[in-house]
Amino acid sequence: MTPPSLLHLFPHAKAGNPWAVDWPYLRKEVPHIWRSDARHTGYVTGNASVEEAACLYSFACQFSGRRGLEIGTHYGWTAAHLLAAGLRLDCIDPAIEDPQRRQDIIEVLDKVPGSVGYRLWDGFSPQCVDAVRAGAPEPWSFVFIDGNHDGDAPREDARAVLPHLAPDAMVVFHDLISPHVEAGLAVFRDAGFDTCLINTMQVLGVAWRGKVDPPVHIQDQNVPNLFLSHLDKYRRG
Repeated sequence: MTPPSLLHLFPHAKAGNPWAVDWPYLRKEVPHIWRSDARHTGYVTGNASVEEAACLYSFACQFSGRRGLEIGTHYGWTAAHLLAAGLRLDCIDPAIEDPQRRQDIIEVLDKVPGSVGYRLWDGFSPQCVDAVRAGAPEPWSFVFIDGNHDGDAPREDARAVLPHLAPDAMVVFHDLISPHVEAGLAVFRDAGFDTCLINTMQVLGVAWRGKVDPPVHIQDQNVPNLFLSHLDKYRRG
């Protein structure tokens, strides 16, 4: 499916210079536009690329009308694409506690075409995952994890989410370039999920089980191939 164009909803998402960012896992050599929200202060947090957001939309479309979860909402860029795909979305981010941030996110998500509803949760994962899951009887069919990338945080997010998934489910991680994030994907691989990598700017890691058909991704030939030992286990063929 062709993803909707949602950039007009994010006038504060400005193109930046990735070479000025000191995070060691940013793929600065990839010739895709790197954006961050101009309203954010402190450490630099980049948005998923347009290609990555389009992938999320395509993945989530097969779960339209079902319940989804996003860990790490920031200003709503990826959440908007998941809502456009038809998910009923729970969004977890501690920054949502700030009234201005909450209002900024609401103003965007309320304008997403095709939205069937969302809930914002101002908490830290994995601590609040059980409480968010209890907010509705249905398990999550689609989960996007893009929260804390440091240390054991991605692995702990994965472990918290795993028992709350539907029999037919997909989980996507952003920033698989980081070995800390890869450890989160490994939780699902070790639990018997099928897994693969999508070679986008920051690499998406995908895990799925049951009656799920991940769309085929045609790699942009301008994106360098992956030569990272911590990702070798996910190679096919």
